[in-house]
Amino acid sequence: MSKCEQCIVRQFSSLKALNKDELAKLARCKTSRIIKKGEVIFEKGESVNGIFCIKDRVCKLTKLIPNRKDQIVKLVTRG
Repeated sequence: MSKCEQCIVRQFSSLKALNKDELAKLARCKTSRIIKKGEVIFEKGESVNGIFCIKDRVCKLTKLIPNRKDQIVKLVTRG
């Protein structure tokens, strides 16, 4: 059984639609990272090759507004 198959994130995301073989394939090519508070994961216009699963805490999606400040677009939780 893969860690992706056991992960709590699976019940909160589209990963729950994957079968056992698909989850095993995903588990073989994944990488895990711990992101520090305030660290940028990706920026607008960047090519993102993959998916992100949030296991703990909250991820803040922001956009830069005309006064050069970040505006929160969405708070993303587990899943």
